[in-house]
Amino acid sequence: MKQKNILLLTIGMLMLQMQTSLVAQEYLPFPRDSAVWYSVKSWPEYDPPPPVWYDTYKFEAKGDTLINNINYTKFYWYGAFGTRTGYIGAYRVEPR
Repeated sequence: MKQKNILLLTIGMLMLQMQTSLVAQEYLPFPRDSAVWYSVKSWPEYDPPPPVWYDTYKFEAKGDTLINNINYTKFYWYGAFGTRTGYIGAYRVEPR
């Protein structure tokens, strides 16, 4: 019984020691303007050629808009070869 208590106490002390050495990531705010992301979508084609199809999408934060007197960043997407484009919404970054 005494060994079990010593083991539990040791494990508890180790966990407390590890907890004090943990740190969180640095806060990086989401970009508000002039940010660009690319996404590639692929799917199999069962009648080759080609064996796999790819589409590349571009997402862009560009400009701002006012909704209920709150400033938002506009979010756009562009499909492969510029065939599909459009405004998909707006987002805001809350001040910290």
